[in-house]
Formats: sequence, structure tokens, C-alpha cells
Amino acid sequence: HDIISDSTTIDKLANLLDPNRDPHILGSIQTIILVMLDSPKAPTFFANLEKTDALQSLFLVWCRGPEKAIRDRAEVLIHLMERGGFCVSTIKALTEQFRSNIIERKARDEEEKKKKYQQMKQQQAFQQMMMQQMGGGDMAAMMGGGGEEEF
Repeated sequence: HDIISDSTTIDKLANLLDPNRDPHILGSIQTIILVMLDSPKAPTFFANLEKTDALQSLFLVWCRGPEKAIRDRAEVLIHLMERGGFCVSTIKALTEQFRSNIIERKARDEEEKKKKYQQMKQQQAFQQMMMQQMGGGDMAAMMGGGGEEEF
């Protein structure tokens, strides 16, 4: 934890923390931040982290990250840091700065969730219809045989 808390190492991590970065790299950086929350070196780590643009980048990942899981994890880390008493004033300022982006992101995520739910319901209805057709012994029609028109 001493090496990770070093300002040079944190600068390197901060440079890698970018919403356009590969999700695996973002996930690894997020894991480091999570582990450091419970480290005896946490005060040093987060003091050095606050001196970089890593917190702003973490907010950008929250708002623009490539995958929902990565965005959600960034949000949770920000809340955990604030609850743990780390970087509180910076987090409050960035929360205000990114407020509209956060609201937009949550709305897009909710819309995507609704679309997936609708697709699932449509797929279930289609499968139910197919099962009813099969149950009626209408296998030839279902397979395109029996003189029926093709779609």
C-alpha cells in the first residue's frame, strides 16, 4: 500500500482513469481505489489522489463510462469516499459541477432499462405464441410447410 499511495503512482493511475479507456483497465483502477478505502494508508492515498484530476475523471467515468457496471461502480466509489471522509469538499464541488450530466446519465440508463424490459416482454409473448402454435399440432405451418404463405 506504500507504493500505491506514492504520488508518482497515483499520477500514473490518474492518467489511466479515462471514460474512453478499456473497461478492464477502468475496473482495475476502481478496485485499487476500493481497496485503498480500507487501507491504513488511505489518508495519504486520497490526499495525493485529490491533487490529481483523478476525481474529475472518476465523475466522467460515472457519466460517460463504456459500460453500466463501470459507471455504477464509479458512482459507488464516489459515495464511499465521501462517506469515509476522503476528498469531501472536492467531491461536493464536482457533484455540483456534474449534476446535469449525472441526471442525464440516470435518465439514459432508465430508458435503456425500460427498452430491455419491453424487448423481454415482446420475446416472451412471441415464445408463448410459438408454444401455443406447437401445442395445436400446427408444426407444418410453423415450419413453413403445408401450403401456407411464406413471410
